[in-house]
Amino acid sequence: MSNKSKNKKYTVPKRTARQYKTDIAFVSSVVGIFTLAALCLIILPRTNYSETERRELTKYPEFTMEEYFSGEYAETVSKWFSDTVPQRDAIMEISAAIQKIKGFKQNNIELHGVGGLDKVDDDNSDVSAPDTSKPTESTPVESQPVTSEPIEDTEKTSSDTSLDTSNEEIKDPGINNNDPAGNIEINNANGVAVVGTRALMMYGSNPGMQVNYANVLNKFKAALPDVNVYCMLVPTACEFYSPPELDGYHSSQLKAINNVSSNLVNVKNIDVYTPLANHVSEDIYLRTDHHWAPLGAYYAAEAFAKAAGVPFYDLSHYNRVVNKNFCGSMYGYSNYNVTLKNNPEDFVYYKPKDIEYTATYYNYMLDENWDVVGAYDPYDASFFIDYGDNGGNNYCTFMGGDAKIVHVKTNAGTGRKLAIFKDSYGNAVPGYLFGSFDDIYVLDLRYFTYNGVSFMKKHGITDLLFANNIFTAGDSGKINSYEEILVQNDNDMFKMYYEEFEITNN
Repeated sequence: MSNKSKNKKYTVPKRTARQYKTDIAFVSSVVGIFTLAALCLIILPRTNYSETERRELTKYPEFTMEEYFSGEYAETVSKWFSDTVPQRDAIMEISAAIQKIKGFKQNNIELHGVGGLDKVDDDNSDVSAPDTSKPTESTPVESQPVTSEPIEDTEKTSSDTSLDTSNEEIKDPGINNNDPAGNIEINNANGVAVVGTRALMMYGSNPGMQVNYANVLNKFKAALPDVNVYCMLVPTACEFYSPPELDGYHSSQLKAINNVSSNLVNVKNIDVYTPLANHVSEDIYLRTDHHWAPLGAYYAAEAFAKAAGVPFYDLSHYNRVVNKNFCGSMYGYSNYNVTLKNNPEDFVYYKPKDIEYTATYYNYMLDENWDVVGAYDPYDASFFIDYGDNGGNNYCTFMGGDAKIVHVKTNAGTGRKLAIFKDSYGNAVPGYLFGSFDDIYVLDLRYFTYNGVSFMKKHGITDLLFANNIFTAGDSGKINSYEEILVQNDNDMFKMYYEEFEITNN
């Protein structure tokens, strides 16, 4: 190599005034954008409630020295700051749109999130559902029917009170689902698939937990030998509306229900799978919400009434109420899938028109962690709360939510008293049983604070129904809640409330 090559110098071109101005403009723009964003976060009113997620957002914590030095105060402030961003729902929708662009297709399924949803082993699988354990509470208001479709009255069924304790395996009735699959999208983070305009929560079976669920119901029956105890496990929409492309992404719910049923001892399994499958072409499940539709609950209530040997009124005894443009919880769980938002549905429910009843509410007070800390004074109100059109909380039509005990007194005259332990799926069932039982007590497994056995005895319960969706039978937390209810003492904080409850209802 020559000395000339070694000594060659390279000069950097001198920057022009124009380039300096361009750099200054770019840096100023970036600083301006971040400054504006910071000012918006500080000045604009913060969001308190998420319409798309149907939940109250994190509240600003009260300052205490104990929480300050433990670090909990700073942690909660940080969570509040990030959770209550101004225009939070709009920002989340933009973020979801960006994530959708980053998605990819595999076997005609559009996957969002790292790797897509893992396939499940049907004999030993576990897919976590979105957390639906903390529903939105609303203040009850009187509802008004908007349409009425009377049909010719029919006679009540027999009131035979015998209880068949044999639990035969439910056979697959065959499912006639004519819905076209359309585009399929899976959100990996929440285990949610959107098939056309319907959102589905993928289900993973947990056989061991299903046995535990059956065993805790058996314990209730052993502690209440004179009470008819029933198990109503409700399949979710995933079981009936998943196209073949999703085979392997979810487990068989029929197999799970039969596993629970085969482990029940002197507890009657209520087959709601067959009537739901037989009516799958009707609107028995909501497309945009994780709950079933009120019509699905009607067919389940009919199956229960038949098994319990009590009278049952068909839909000719109800007013049909239609709320338009409903978009439910699955919009948020699907990471703001725009297809759901652009394709809302009718929320249709049924109010008894010729059945007399009184519903008394005993609402719990909850703290920011949804723990029970007190109780409000009881009051009478309609069992049905109309949320109108263009809403997202319409499933709260039934009692306004979950954090309460509701006692319904009817003129059925059957001499039967029913208690229902339930998750939110069970909310839609009692309204069809006002002509079947003289008293109905609706009790939520997440909030009930009394001993379950003594409660049944004190109120003369003749029939105890466990009405839960299939996910609850695989949820260790909820199974443990039932175990706790079985043995817990009445909470001293509610002694006066409990005594008032006794006086009011006896």
